[in-house]
Amino acid sequence: MSRRRFDRQQSSHQRFQFGWVPRRHRPLVGGPPRPDPRLRKLGLEVLEDRRVLSIGPYPVPLEAQDPPGSLIYDQPTVDAAIATGTDADSFTIDLDDGQTVTVVVDPEDTLQPTVELFAPDASSLGSATATTAGQDAVLQVVPTAGAGTYAINVSSVSNTTGAYTVQLILNAAVE
Repeated sequence: MSRRRFDRQQSSHQRFQFGWVPRRHRPLVGGPPRPDPRLRKLGLEVLEDRRVLSIGPYPVPLEAQDPPGSLIYDQPTVDAAIATGTDADSFTIDLDDGQTVTVVVDPEDTLQPTVELFAPDASSLGSATATTAGQDAVLQVVPTAGAGTYAINVSSVSNTTGAYTVQLILNAAVE
């Protein structure tokens, strides 16, 4: 292939990180930026923005609440923080089938949190977002989808940051 033909081919295609994409397939507005040609010479590629995800187990055992036999369980709150706008925290917990889950995220004034609950098969069971920074995000009474390991993901809206506490409550709602 001659240099001239390569230049014509390159002008009718845009280089994305996974190959050549014809012009007709490019997004009309927005889309990924063109990579710097110098990066290609160095054998580097441009990656898209990524979320930083911290994963850890939720503290167990959960504590039984009054009245005895009510099957209501909770744990004192867990402290965490969203350090950057792309940060996200994930807490895992093993749950049985036939329970309901309520999750409360109580942020400091600078954070607008969102919380999402994922089933063992990684499907989303529900999410809740605080209306403004400093307001709680409350995911109320979501039924479990079978026994297994569930994930609670906490992230921010509009790149807000700050500390928060998260509380998991089984088989009860909050007011």
